Amino acid sequence: MESHKPRLDKREFATVLAALRFWQSKLGPDRYPAQARAHMDFEPYFEDGKKFAPLSKEEIDSLCERINTAEEEPV
Repeated sequence: MESHKPRLDKREFATVLAALRFWQSKLGPDRYPAQARAHMDFEPYFEDGKKFAPLSKEEIDSLCERINTAEEEPV
């Protein structure tokens, strides 16, 4: 199967990583009530959890590590 990786410039790359870490900060029992409500704002992106579930904190760590160590450097 052919891979279709988007090419990101350095600014886009940094934004994607920051967004992942921001999302990660909204997960878990240690968040504030306002953060818990903010999490619900993103449910449409996950089709209300019926088709896709959001990544866990551990899965986000793994994804960020994969992105940071990718062979291809941001343009």
